[in-house]
Amino acid sequence: MKALVIGKGVSGQSAYKYLIEQNIETTIIGEEIINNENLVESEYDRLFNGLSFAVTSPGIGMDNHIIKNLKKKKIKIIGELELGTEKLDSDIIAVTGTNGKTTTVSLINFLLEKSNRSIFVGGNIGTPVTSFVSKVSSNDI
Repeated sequence: MKALVIGKGVSGQSAYKYLIEQNIETTIIGEEIINNENLVESEYDRLFNGLSFAVTSPGIGMDNHIIKNLKKKKIKIIGELELGTEKLDSDIIAVTGTNGKTTTVSLINFLLEKSNRSIFVGGNIGTPVTSFVSKVSSNDI
């Protein structure tokens, strides 16, 4: 199995480390490739050779040339959140929307702290899910 992580920010670095720990051959690319729309076909072929899937960091738009070429080659594309939650056997509460996510997640966390379960908060709060997924047990949230 071989993976490509698109983005070298906090989320991308965490996904990269997680995949390496899972013994998955992984390449990570940064802005020098992500923003270079002048790549030739042979460079895409070299970058995508043998790929099983690609992991995108938040902020990488679906109109990015790397994403477009992955789609053209029918290579699976997932986000860091999906990668991190794939193997979780615990309850997951996900909050989406345009405004108020951080406040809502903080409130949920505050309320759940009163339970007898361990709570892990990640995503837009600033902690990538892949950075703590190996610590989560089935009774956690």
